[in-house]
Amino acid sequence: MPGPVMPGPVMSEGLHHLVHRRKGFLDRTLGEISHVVDRSFSAELSSANGGFLQEIDARVKMAGAGILIFTAAAAQSHALVIGIWSVAVGLALASRLQWRELTTLWAGVLLFSGFIALPAIFLTPGEPWAHILGLTITHQGWRTATMLLARVLTTSTLGSVLVSTTPWHQLLRAMRAFRLPVVAVVLIGMTYRYIFLFIQTTLDMLEGRQSRLAGALPAAQRRTMAIATVGVLMSKAFELSSDVHLAMQSRGYRGEVHVLDERPLSAKEWAVLLALALLCGVALWR
Repeated sequence: MPGPVMPGPVMSEGLHHLVHRRKGFLDRTLGEISHVVDRSFSAELSSANGGFLQEIDARVKMAGAGILIFTAAAAQSHALVIGIWSVAVGLALASRLQWRELTTLWAGVLLFSGFIALPAIFLTPGEPWAHILGLTITHQGWRTATMLLARVLTTSTLGSVLVSTTPWHQLLRAMRAFRLPVVAVVLIGMTYRYIFLFIQTTLDMLEGRQSRLAGALPAAQRRTMAIATVGVLMSKAFELSSDVHLAMQSRGYRGEVHVLDERPLSAKEWAVLLALALLCGVALWR
């Protein structure tokens, strides 16, 4: 199977100027879309770096990540979950992933999960621990909330490291190696390609519209233009979904992912997986 469609070309100097100006609806939308494209392009490049995990077979990485995620989800000890998170961070640094991307991920995860975990601090019955604004914090509630945050942080880090160090077509091949249904692989593969094609279409539409504006528009016209843009994008979405599917089929894609560099797992890789499974099993047993 051919390699994945790249997220898009590097932005032109004119587009960079429009993005950094950030005035009005179009400029803000261009900036957000360009940011998504740039981050996805960086993820594709990081999977080609000569880091530690980049040299390991995708099937081994997926199985190892699955074992660690299962261990973190089933663990009852904060120390074990934090230890798995530390391992994930160490692997990310050894694979030359950017520290800024990790901190951005953690900030979003903690912010979103914090809103979910916060009520548990006060609503979980148990032994009182502290009082804030007339509300009682219990030991059991604090443990439940912090354990949830630790698990979400660990699993999201492991997933991010896996995706950032593995080319997309190898991830799809690993899914089929673990007997994920063909329909699911087709759906995931098409969604991946369709998202970036749709983003690029949106970027082209907004950049073209922005280049034809001579000045600032009134608020009413900006709202009208935004609604019209959404309508056009929806109509294009239906057309693109069929075009992407036909294009993939015309190139021989039937759900089975084939790669040119496929090889059997070495004895060393099998040993690493076995050792990892044994260590996680012993940690959970204790």
